[in-house]
Amino acid sequence: MESETAWWETVAAVPPWNAPWLGRFPGPFDSDESADDLARLAEGPDAQRALTEMLTGFVADEGRVCSDDADGPVAAACLVGVRRSGEILDESVAPVLEATAFTVTEELRALAAAVLDKAVRAEDNEYREWCESAEDLADWMGQLALYRRYLA
Repeated sequence: MESETAWWETVAAVPPWNAPWLGRFPGPFDSDESADDLARLAEGPDAQRALTEMLTGFVADEGRVCSDDADGPVAAACLVGVRRSGEILDESVAPVLEATAFTVTEELRALAAAVLDKAVRAEDNEYREWCESAEDLADWMGQLALYRRYLA
């Protein structure tokens, strides 16, 4: 009978289990963390305030950009970009956009842009390192560049 360790080693050798980006997804709206955070925004009593607080908290944190902490704010920042531009690149976000009542003020636009700027910075950024290690950096940066343009 195989030991549990041998079983795990077998499974770990088969993608995606051995992928350095395990838990990461191709778009800003595709992780569990981003889905959870956007659902809380949509279901909350004051999405405008909650969105502003989420983005402000992320921008104000001067520490290392951690992937789990970045997923929600990055998705929220992209949501602001989508609302501002009117272009929906990812159809899965349409129901969230419809359910989340907020207005893109200049303050909110600037906060969203600052979140995306922080998410792509090269230094002290686990969020970016995940994509580099999976060799998906160019695709990830390209996706965020579209949303950054919506916020410019």
